Amino acid sequence: MMVRFWLSGLLLLASLLSADDSVKVVVVTGASSGIGKSLVEVLAADKAYKVYGTTRQADLVGDYKGYSLVRMDPASTESVNVAMKAIGDRESKIDVLVNNAAYMVLGSVESVDPDQLLDMLNVNVVGYARATRAVLPYMRQQKSGLVVNMSSSQAFEPRGLMESYSATRSAIETLSLGQSAYLEDYGVKVVVFEPGATNTNIGRNAVSGSVSVQGDTAGAKTERLRNMMLDRLEKGASSKEVAERIVDVITDESPDFRTPVDVKVLERAWFVYRDPEGNELRDKLRGNYLYFLKTWGSHSMAVKSN
Repeated sequence: MMVRFWLSGLLLLASLLSADDSVKVVVVTGASSGIGKSLVEVLAADKAYKVYGTTRQADLVGDYKGYSLVRMDPASTESVNVAMKAIGDRESKIDVLVNNAAYMVLGSVESVDPDQLLDMLNVNVVGYARATRAVLPYMRQQKSGLVVNMSSSQAFEPRGLMESYSATRSAIETLSLGQSAYLEDYGVKVVVFEPGATNTNIGRNAVSGSVSVQGDTAGAKTERLRNMMLDRLEKGASSKEVAERIVDVITDESPDFRTPVDVKVLERAWFVYRDPEGNELRDKLRGNYLYFLKTWGSHSMAVKSN
């Protein structure tokens, strides 16, 4: 009787451990708003995932319905290492990392201070590398893992006055492709996800170039560009729709390296590869800029508010 009791207990414990092991631990950076927030909420509704998000805002740290937010500054190596170690040690593994924390700087090459550009690169590019480095020991030990790096259609079609932000997205494409070549040795896949226009606050929160240069007429058009971008973002997909597409990537046993949110984004990538000299694309971007001037040149330069 006693033997049967202990055997039943062992079987129950084994089943519980097996069940826990089947739950994927997912970490989403930049999860306090926009796509990141929608993604942790969508994942949290599925018991197949144990979900963590990161935020720089101390007042948002805590447990929510189905997920937890931990404090992490993507611009700080120490902060990233502490946050990822806390999650990894608590769960004994990290299965999926979604690098999403990023922001935008708008302006001409003269109006964007070099320190502004460096700060953005530190978050949008180096921040991704920091987080990936921090989770790799767990993924390497378990011989499996997925890193989803959020990119943008701007990586392929940089709009004038947005080129600083676009450069960070292009860098992510290159980093991800290179990492994918050797991290597969550890069973770790690295992919990029490219959302198109999405109704988030990235445009409203974008930082404008801080330098005023006499004769720089392009920099003066930045706020008109912001207004145009806000108009397009408001008509774009919801962050929940984009989040659901990212979940499709997470559940895919063999995801494509590049997943565009829709055909329009895919067409932008194709445009680059069919025009290796870049002349056609350069002319297209010049045309886009002239169209922007014609269409939005007479619009108010006042930034839309919520």
